[in-house]
Amino acid sequence: MKQRSKSAVGVVIAGLVPAFLGGPIFAAAWLLFCYIGYREFRRLADGVGGDPGPLFPLALPLAAIAAWLGADSWALTAIIFGVAMLGLTGLMRRDDLTGLFERFAFGSASIIYLAVPVWATIQLREYDGFIEAGWLNRFLDWLPLQWDANPRGLAWFLVVLLVTWLCDSGQYLTGRAFGKTPLSPRISPKKTVEGFAGGLIVAAGTGALTVWLFGLDVNPLYGAGFGAVLAIVAIAGDLSESIFKRQAGVKDSGDFIPGHGGMLDRIDSLLFTFTTGWLIALLIDGRLW
Repeated sequence: MKQRSKSAVGVVIAGLVPAFLGGPIFAAAWLLFCYIGYREFRRLADGVGGDPGPLFPLALPLAAIAAWLGADSWALTAIIFGVAMLGLTGLMRRDDLTGLFERFAFGSASIIYLAVPVWATIQLREYDGFIEAGWLNRFLDWLPLQWDANPRGLAWFLVVLLVTWLCDSGQYLTGRAFGKTPLSPRISPKKTVEGFAGGLIVAAGTGALTVWLFGLDVNPLYGAGFGAVLAIVAIAGDLSESIFKRQAGVKDSGDFIPGHGGMLDRIDSLLFTFTTGWLIALLIDGRLW
């Protein structure tokens, strides 16, 4: 329990410090998180006889760099297509073509599962614009940053992060106290409908509160809807990784974080919520088109 508590503090620090610093530090941090996640993804793939191959991780740094530089979405499309085609070409040049389709499929899945969220998460943090929260603006002004602090991007990032974290806690506590009806017994027997309902309520309340707290000038009802959508997406991310682990026959994706399992065990929901959160933030702020 003591080790788990220390690890939890470390996870919070690792998640928040790069977020406040932003810029290349944030991009590098998320690149590292997802590269560790990719190594765990390979381990899970190996458990079902698959292999993503060594070339596809090129999409991770390319997506991170392009997102930090503010490249439009076409750049991500070009990166994914280019790396996928390069990988397929490399596979076809092998003397033994056994398992070529599986390697290509697993490699492409790793790009969608990890490289795309890297892109979206960095885009969300680098989202430009202003906020009305004077306290957060003053804090960012105090930091000796050599790049744009992008306060609106930080605010949206923190909203998504807190909604996801508190939704998970709400699900756990509500499920433990009132849970009776299994949500998905074949995938994750401990998750319950009652727990999900509790997490949904917590997420909606957190969304309404945090859009005001961070000065986003967003109607709290939109904030509540934002939180509710993220709750649904978060449980989808959690269950998706649970499927991977169940198929691979392992309890945790790895042992990178003592007492908590692997990196994917910590960011499984965030991979989905940051991607969705970025798109909804664009929609709410009228920037999607």
